[in-house]
Amino acid sequence: MSYRENKVIKHLYKLTPRILRPGGVWYLKTQSLINKTEFLSKEEIEEWQLYRLKDIVVFAWNNIPGYRELWQSHGVDPSALKQLSDIEKFPTVSKEFLRENIAVFTKKQLFMQYQTTGGSTGIPFGFYVQERNKYIERAFIDDIWKRKHQKDKNPLSVILRGKKTLKPVEFDPIEGILLSSYEIDLKNVKEYIQIIEKYHPGIFQAYPSAISQMAKIMSDNNLQINHQFDSIMLGSEPLYEFQKEIIKQVFDAPISHWYGATEKVVLAGNCEYDHRFHIFPQYGYTEILKEDNTYAQEGETGEIVGTSFWNYTTPLIRYRTMDYAEVGSGHCEKCGRNYQLLNKIEGRKQDIIIDKEGNKITLTALIFAQHFHAFGNIRQLQVVQEEMGKITLVVIPNNNFSGKDAEELIAKTTRATNNRLDVTVKQVKEIPLTSQGKLRFLDQHLDMAKYI
Repeated sequence: MSYRENKVIKHLYKLTPRILRPGGVWYLKTQSLINKTEFLSKEEIEEWQLYRLKDIVVFAWNNIPGYRELWQSHGVDPSALKQLSDIEKFPTVSKEFLRENIAVFTKKQLFMQYQTTGGSTGIPFGFYVQERNKYIERAFIDDIWKRKHQKDKNPLSVILRGKKTLKPVEFDPIEGILLSSYEIDLKNVKEYIQIIEKYHPGIFQAYPSAISQMAKIMSDNNLQINHQFDSIMLGSEPLYEFQKEIIKQVFDAPISHWYGATEKVVLAGNCEYDHRFHIFPQYGYTEILKEDNTYAQEGETGEIVGTSFWNYTTPLIRYRTMDYAEVGSGHCEKCGRNYQLLNKIEGRKQDIIIDKEGNKITLTALIFAQHFHAFGNIRQLQVVQEEMGKITLVVIPNNNFSGKDAEELIAKTTRATNNRLDVTVKQVKEIPLTSQGKLRFLDQHLDMAKYI
């Protein structure tokens, strides 16, 4: 189907009232809820959240035998939930635990859909949702986007994320122009640029790892793009500073970053006025827990633990995401929302390397918080650990990569750990992506349960 044919279909789709589109009722209900509650007081938000939290807990008690048995073993039931802080009385659950018991944590529903995480944490996980969940999710995502992309601007999107395409470029009548995130090489990047310059999309949707790789190839080969995006929308992965720098340098467009989990227990998007993340209180109940399971305070870092308000098929209640974030204020003085803020998303629990003495080293501290001249000569990088105290830096080099770059990588990473890591560099032509087209920065083969 040609772009012109797709454009006609999309135009007809846009003319169709939202309520008549697939999932339109759920989309509009969710949109209305967000609009009505966006600027509630903190007390009003907490009252609403308690109501929804009680609802999902009672549902799970009555319909999900796995939760009933788990909670009974901890001596709690729905009557224990009288205020939000009472949720601490209920045990947390992990993807390992649920994966082994998914049948007793699922209630069969009409229009059930099976979803899986991409395995970027090293622990693939499958669970169930209802079809309506994707339309509810869409309403929240659109609310994030409207903060940086106004309605009167060009709505056409170019998309470099997710779905594997049969060809490097495909046209979807609803979504927009699809670019393959699995085949980002010089030949395809040149084709991507031609397509973008031909159709002038307003929005660039992408994984941070995918668009930064495209930007790096453009920078390395002095490729220019004769087009100005209204906004760049990034999500589903952490956005590291080195990625943000190359994206800004090449595309020179406003960047909006959102954080969400495939398991749909938490969703947060950048404030329109700065880089901090607003957690949607209407989406779920979010806790940030330190290692001792106490709540992280402002400025402290902890694990994101989420409870979905919308999944009544495989309810996820106090679900440990294995992602870490730094807690911010509970009120944004710039936009006026009383949404809990996250100052930054720190990354995943699995993004940890184990040195010779069994010490934990974060990937950020080892790699992304340092300045490497070698990064200018690397298209992609992945850290692989198969043995305690040893790592391999797998790199896709550009034509300027040399032995000095490899020496710098080894010297700085070794020095950063006081020689508690043996480091080697391996050059490759390709680094495999996850099933969802994401780059896994750390391929960790150790049993992390022994160290964390």
